[in-house]
Amino acid sequence: MKIAVLGCGWLGLQLAKRLVDKGCTVVGSKRTKQDVDELNQHGICGLQYSLGDDLTQDSLAKVFSCDVLVLNIPVGRKSQAPEAYVEHMAALLKQAKKSEIQSVVFISTTSVYGEETRVVTEVSEVNPVTQSAKINHQIEGLVRAQFADKATIIRLAGLVGGQRHPGKFLAGKSGLANPHQVVNLVHLHDVLNAIESVIQQKAWGHTLLLSAAQHPSRQDYYVWAATQLGLAPPVFEQADVSKLTGKQVDCQHTLELLGLALVYPSPYDMLNA
Repeated sequence: MKIAVLGCGWLGLQLAKRLVDKGCTVVGSKRTKQDVDELNQHGICGLQYSLGDDLTQDSLAKVFSCDVLVLNIPVGRKSQAPEAYVEHMAALLKQAKKSEIQSVVFISTTSVYGEETRVVTEVSEVNPVTQSAKINHQIEGLVRAQFADKATIIRLAGLVGGQRHPGKFLAGKSGLANPHQVVNLVHLHDVLNAIESVIQQKAWGHTLLLSAAQHPSRQDYYVWAATQLGLAPPVFEQADVSKLTGKQVDCQHTLELLGLALVYPSPYDMLNA
Protein backbone atom coordinates (compact mmCIF):
# COMPACT_ATOMS: atom_id res chain seq x y z
CA MET A 1 0.00 0.00 0.00
CA LYS A 2 1.19 3.51 -0.84
CA ILE A 3 0.46 6.14 1.81
CA ALA A 4 1.17 9.86 1.78
CA VAL A 5 1.67 11.64 5.10
CA LEU A 6 1.48 15.38 4.53
CA GLY A 7 2.93 17.01 7.60
CA CYS A 8 5.69 14.86 9.10
CA GLY A 9 6.03 16.82 12.31
CA TRP A 10 6.08 15.33 15.79
CA LEU A 11 3.18 12.95 15.13
CA GLY A 12 3.49 12.59 11.37
CA LEU A 13 7.12 11.49 11.43
CA GLN A 14 6.43 8.73 13.95
CA LEU A 15 3.43 7.61 11.90
CA ALA A 16 5.44 7.53 8.68
CA LYS A 17 8.21 5.52 10.34
CA ARG A 18 5.66 3.07 11.78
CA LEU A 19 4.06 2.57 8.33
CA VAL A 20 7.45 1.98 6.71
CA ASP A 21 8.21 -0.65 9.34
CA LYS A 22 4.89 -2.32 8.43
CA GLY A 23 5.99 -2.64 4.81
CA CYS A 24 4.11 0.31 3.33
CA THR A 25 5.55 2.65 0.73
CA VAL A 26 5.37 6.06 2.40
CA VAL A 27 5.68 9.54 0.91
CA GLY A 28 6.19 12.21 3.56
CA SER A 29 6.43 16.00 3.44
CA LYS A 30 8.44 18.55 5.36
CA ARG A 31 8.97 22.25 4.74
CA THR A 32 12.78 22.37 4.65
CA LYS A 33 15.35 20.43 2.65
CA GLN A 34 17.23 19.45 5.81
CA ASP A 35 14.09 17.87 7.27
CA VAL A 36 13.37 16.12 3.97
CA ASP A 37 16.83 14.55 4.13
CA GLU A 38 15.92 13.19 7.57
CA LEU A 39 12.78 11.57 6.14
CA ASN A 40 14.82 9.83 3.46
CA GLN A 41 17.16 8.46 6.11
CA HIS A 42 14.18 6.67 7.68
CA GLY A 43 13.14 5.00 4.41
CA ILE A 44 10.42 7.58 3.77
CA CYS A 45 10.20 9.12 0.29
CA GLY A 46 10.64 12.71 1.41
CA LEU A 47 9.54 15.80 -0.46
CA GLN A 48 9.70 19.48 0.33
CA TYR A 49 6.21 20.93 0.53
CA SER A 50 4.49 23.80 2.28
CA LEU A 51 0.75 24.30 2.26
CA GLY A 52 -0.03 26.67 -0.61
CA ASP A 53 2.72 25.44 -2.94
CA ASP A 54 1.88 24.76 -6.58
CA LEU A 55 -0.08 21.49 -6.57
CA THR A 56 0.86 20.69 -10.16
CA GLN A 57 4.62 20.56 -9.53
CA ASP A 58 6.22 17.30 -10.60
CA SER A 59 7.40 16.32 -7.11
CA LEU A 60 3.81 16.16 -5.80
CA ALA A 61 2.95 13.46 -8.33
CA LYS A 62 4.37 11.04 -5.76
CA VAL A 63 1.70 12.15 -3.29
CA PHE A 64 -1.19 11.98 -5.71
CA SER A 65 -0.26 8.48 -6.88
CA CYS A 66 -0.76 7.08 -3.35
CA ASP A 67 -3.75 5.05 -2.18
CA VAL A 68 -4.25 6.84 1.15
CA LEU A 69 -3.61 10.44 2.18
CA VAL A 70 -3.04 11.31 5.83
CA LEU A 71 -3.53 15.04 6.38
CA ASN A 72 -1.60 16.20 9.44
CA ILE A 73 -0.86 19.84 8.67
CA PRO A 74 -1.76 21.76 11.84
CA VAL A 75 -3.65 25.01 12.01
CA GLY A 76 -1.76 28.01 13.30
CA ARG A 77 1.37 28.29 11.22
CA LYS A 78 2.55 31.86 11.76
CA SER A 79 3.29 32.18 8.06
CA GLN A 80 -0.33 31.45 7.12
CA ALA A 81 -3.43 33.55 7.77
CA PRO A 82 -6.43 31.41 8.79
CA GLU A 83 -8.26 32.26 5.55
CA ALA A 84 -5.25 31.18 3.48
CA TYR A 85 -4.94 27.93 5.42
CA VAL A 86 -8.56 26.98 4.63
CA GLU A 87 -8.21 28.04 1.00
CA HIS A 88 -5.05 26.01 0.48
CA MET A 89 -6.45 22.95 2.25
CA ALA A 90 -9.55 23.13 0.06
CA ALA A 91 -7.39 23.26 -3.08
CA LEU A 92 -5.28 20.35 -1.85
CA LEU A 93 -8.37 18.23 -1.23
CA LYS A 94 -9.82 19.03 -4.65
CA GLN A 95 -6.55 18.03 -6.29
CA ALA A 96 -6.46 14.83 -4.22
CA LYS A 97 -10.00 13.98 -5.31
CA LYS A 98 -8.93 14.15 -8.97
CA SER A 99 -5.92 11.91 -8.34
CA GLU A 100 -5.34 8.24 -7.56
CA ILE A 101 -5.92 8.82 -3.84
CA GLN A 102 -8.84 6.69 -2.69
CA SER A 103 -9.13 7.52 1.02
CA VAL A 104 -8.22 10.29 3.45
CA VAL A 105 -7.44 10.41 7.17
CA PHE A 106 -7.69 13.91 8.64
CA ILE A 107 -6.11 14.52 12.04
CA SER A 108 -8.39 16.90 13.91
CA THR A 109 -8.85 17.85 17.56
CA THR A 110 -11.33 17.39 20.39
CA SER A 111 -11.25 21.17 20.85
CA VAL A 112 -14.09 21.27 18.28
CA TYR A 113 -16.38 20.37 21.22
CA GLY A 114 -15.46 23.48 23.19
CA GLU A 115 -15.05 23.37 26.98
CA GLU A 116 -18.67 23.06 28.09
CA THR A 117 -19.03 20.71 31.08
CA ARG A 118 -20.33 17.46 29.59
CA VAL A 119 -19.26 14.03 28.36
CA VAL A 120 -18.58 14.09 24.61
CA THR A 121 -18.63 11.15 22.21
CA GLU A 122 -18.28 10.74 18.47
CA VAL A 123 -21.87 11.86 17.91
CA SER A 124 -21.94 14.82 20.32
CA GLU A 125 -22.74 18.24 18.91
CA VAL A 126 -19.66 20.37 18.32
CA ASN A 127 -19.19 23.82 19.81
CA PRO A 128 -15.87 25.21 18.54
CA VAL A 129 -14.83 28.36 20.36
CA THR A 130 -11.17 29.01 19.55
CA GLN A 131 -10.05 30.01 16.08
CA SER A 132 -8.09 26.76 15.72
CA ALA A 133 -11.12 24.67 16.68
CA LYS A 134 -13.35 26.51 14.22
CA ILE A 135 -10.87 26.01 11.39
CA ASN A 136 -10.41 22.32 12.17
CA HIS A 137 -14.17 21.83 12.07
CA GLN A 138 -14.33 23.69 8.76
CA ILE A 139 -11.62 21.45 7.28
CA GLU A 140 -13.49 18.37 8.52
CA GLY A 141 -16.42 19.52 6.37
CA LEU A 142 -14.19 20.02 3.34
CA VAL A 143 -12.73 16.53 3.76
CA ARG A 144 -16.19 14.97 3.93
CA ALA A 145 -17.40 17.01 0.96
CA GLN A 146 -14.64 15.65 -1.25
CA PHE A 147 -14.28 12.07 0.01
CA ALA A 148 -17.58 11.33 1.83
CA ASP A 149 -17.56 7.72 3.06
CA LYS A 150 -13.91 7.31 2.03
CA ALA A 151 -12.70 9.75 4.66
CA THR A 152 -12.20 9.29 8.39
CA ILE A 153 -11.76 12.14 10.84
CA ILE A 154 -9.77 11.45 14.02
CA ARG A 155 -10.26 14.02 16.78
CA LEU A 156 -7.37 13.85 19.24
CA ALA A 157 -7.15 14.99 22.85
CA GLY A 158 -3.92 16.64 24.02
CA LEU A 159 -0.97 14.68 22.67
CA VAL A 160 1.82 13.49 24.95
CA GLY A 161 4.73 11.09 24.68
CA GLY A 162 8.47 11.30 24.15
CA GLN A 163 9.54 14.94 24.11
CA ARG A 164 6.02 16.09 24.93
CA HIS A 165 6.27 15.37 28.61
CA PRO A 166 3.15 16.12 30.68
CA GLY A 167 5.16 16.69 33.85
CA LYS A 168 6.82 19.72 32.27
CA PHE A 169 3.75 21.40 30.77
CA LEU A 170 2.90 23.66 33.72
CA ALA A 171 5.79 23.09 36.12
CA GLY A 172 6.83 26.23 38.01
CA LYS A 173 3.99 28.39 36.70
CA SER A 174 1.72 30.37 38.99
CA GLY A 175 -1.64 32.11 38.87
CA LEU A 176 -3.11 29.35 36.73
CA ALA A 177 -6.86 29.35 36.19
CA ASN A 178 -9.36 26.50 36.04
CA PRO A 179 -7.86 24.15 38.66
CA HIS A 180 -10.88 21.84 38.49
CA GLN A 181 -11.07 21.58 34.71
CA VAL A 182 -10.60 17.97 33.65
CA VAL A 183 -7.58 16.76 31.71
CA ASN A 184 -8.06 15.07 28.32
CA LEU A 185 -4.77 13.56 27.14
CA VAL A 186 -3.82 10.79 24.73
CA HIS A 187 -0.48 9.08 24.28
CA LEU A 188 1.34 9.01 20.95
CA HIS A 189 1.46 5.21 20.98
CA ASP A 190 -2.32 4.93 21.17
CA VAL A 191 -2.73 7.44 18.35
CA LEU A 192 -0.37 5.51 16.09
CA ASN A 193 -2.23 2.28 16.84
CA ALA A 194 -5.54 3.90 15.92
CA ILE A 195 -4.38 5.47 12.65
CA GLU A 196 -2.73 2.23 11.58
CA SER A 197 -5.92 0.31 12.42
CA VAL A 198 -8.08 2.69 10.40
CA ILE A 199 -5.88 2.19 7.34
CA GLN A 200 -5.47 -1.57 7.74
CA GLN A 201 -9.16 -2.21 8.40
CA LYS A 202 -10.31 0.35 5.82
CA ALA A 203 -12.48 1.89 8.51
CA TRP A 204 -13.67 4.75 6.32
CA GLY A 205 -16.60 7.09 6.73
CA HIS A 206 -16.22 7.61 10.48
CA THR A 207 -15.62 10.41 12.96
CA LEU A 208 -13.43 8.98 15.72
CA LEU A 209 -12.15 10.18 19.09
CA LEU A 210 -9.03 9.36 21.08
CA SER A 211 -8.40 10.20 24.72
CA ALA A 212 -7.37 8.46 27.89
CA ALA A 213 -10.31 7.06 29.85
CA GLN A 214 -9.37 8.76 33.13
CA HIS A 215 -9.86 12.52 33.54
CA PRO A 216 -8.25 14.00 36.67
CA SER A 217 -8.42 17.73 37.37
CA ARG A 218 -5.69 20.02 36.07
CA GLN A 219 -4.59 20.86 39.59
CA ASP A 220 -4.43 17.27 40.80
CA TYR A 221 -2.64 15.97 37.74
CA TYR A 222 -0.10 18.65 36.96
CA VAL A 223 0.91 19.18 40.58
CA TRP A 224 1.42 15.43 40.90
CA ALA A 225 3.33 15.18 37.61
CA ALA A 226 5.73 18.00 38.43
CA THR A 227 6.34 16.63 41.92
CA GLN A 228 7.12 13.19 40.51
CA LEU A 229 9.85 14.72 38.37
CA GLY A 230 11.28 16.83 41.17
CA LEU A 231 10.14 20.05 39.50
CA ALA A 232 8.45 23.07 41.07
CA PRO A 233 4.73 22.31 41.09
CA PRO A 234 2.36 24.74 39.38
CA VAL A 235 0.23 27.02 41.54
CA PHE A 236 -3.44 27.43 40.66
CA GLU A 237 -5.82 30.21 41.58
CA GLN A 238 -8.57 29.39 44.05
CA ALA A 239 -11.81 28.44 42.32
CA ASP A 240 -15.34 29.30 43.45
CA VAL A 241 -16.46 25.69 43.03
CA SER A 242 -14.78 22.39 43.75
CA LYS A 243 -16.60 20.16 41.27
CA LEU A 244 -14.94 19.08 38.03
CA THR A 245 -15.58 21.26 35.00
CA GLY A 246 -15.01 21.01 31.26
CA LYS A 247 -15.62 18.27 28.74
CA GLN A 248 -14.70 14.64 29.31
CA VAL A 249 -13.85 12.80 26.10
CA ASP A 250 -15.29 9.28 25.91
CA CYS A 251 -13.74 7.27 23.06
CA GLN A 252 -15.16 3.85 23.94
CA HIS A 253 -17.06 3.57 20.64
CA THR A 254 -13.89 4.29 18.66
CA LEU A 255 -11.97 1.63 20.56
CA GLU A 256 -14.72 -0.93 19.99
CA LEU A 257 -14.98 -0.07 16.29
CA LEU A 258 -11.24 -0.53 15.78
CA GLY A 259 -10.91 -3.48 18.16
CA LEU A 260 -8.34 -1.65 20.29
CA ALA A 261 -7.58 -1.23 23.97
CA LEU A 262 -5.68 1.82 25.18
CA VAL A 263 -2.07 1.12 26.09
CA TYR A 264 -2.21 4.22 28.30
CA PRO A 265 -5.76 4.45 29.69
CA SER A 266 -4.81 7.02 32.36
CA PRO A 267 -2.73 10.20 32.24
CA TYR A 268 -0.95 8.84 35.31
CA ASP A 269 0.40 6.03 33.10
CA MET A 270 1.97 8.49 30.66
CA LEU A 271 4.47 10.28 32.87
CA ASN A 272 7.54 8.26 31.93
CA ALA A 273 6.25 6.69 28.69
